Amino acid sequence: MKRAFTLAELLITLGIIGVVAAITIPMVVGAWQEKVAVNKVAHAYSLISQAYLQTIGDDLDATTLGCKTTECFLEALGKNLKVLSLKYLSTINLSTLNGDDIRWTGYYRMELDNGYVIYGSGFSSACNKTYSNWNVDDMYKTICMSIRVDINGDKRPNALGRDIFQFYLLKDRVYPAGGTREPYYQFKWLCNKNRPGTWDGGYNGDFCAAWVLFNKNMDYLHCNDLSWNKKSKCGK
Repeated sequence: MKRAFTLAELLITLGIIGVVAAITIPMVVGAWQEKVAVNKVAHAYSLISQAYLQTIGDDLDATTLGCKTTECFLEALGKNLKVLSLKYLSTINLSTLNGDDIRWTGYYRMELDNGYVIYGSGFSSACNKTYSNWNVDDMYKTICMSIRVDINGDKRPNALGRDIFQFYLLKDRVYPAGGTREPYYQFKWLCNKNRPGTWDGGYNGDFCAAWVLFNKNMDYLHCNDLSWNKKSKCGK
């Protein structure tokens, strides 16, 4: 005689399946969303790098563009991108990696046809921002300006290190912020949820781009002990 499941047994089984699904589905979705973000950061970096090389020409020297303002510089870059709009914003509301609300002022907003939004401010016509007189790698002495790329436009979370990533427009190339040779605002301090939202003028999450590009993960969202030299993934 074959034994059938009772209604109580079926309900218990369904309950267990529901609990397991409630636990695992968000994890799977979260991992998939991070993978999508990693791919978008890589695509944005490639897209902007190619456009920038076209903009500065064969001399590989951004100072030859003759721009004196942020608007001029972004307009020149925009000629090699598919731009929907470029406008000045008095304020931008966003958040740091650990969720602190911040407000930036005086940025230009460039919207691309693929949904990316580029924020730029503080252009240096001599390409000598911030580190030009420091004893640092020569590359960091040639920063023309920094841009932040929001890989999903105005959609949330609008947070540094989650959907907004910083890149340096150097005299001759584009380079991601937070790399192994970052002079001051390093990954271990400002791409770490365990740190304050701001530190000595830097914002937590604003220096995650290099990590995402080179390690192809966003594990800094889940553990706080990652490092360039030792640990590139959580749990290892």
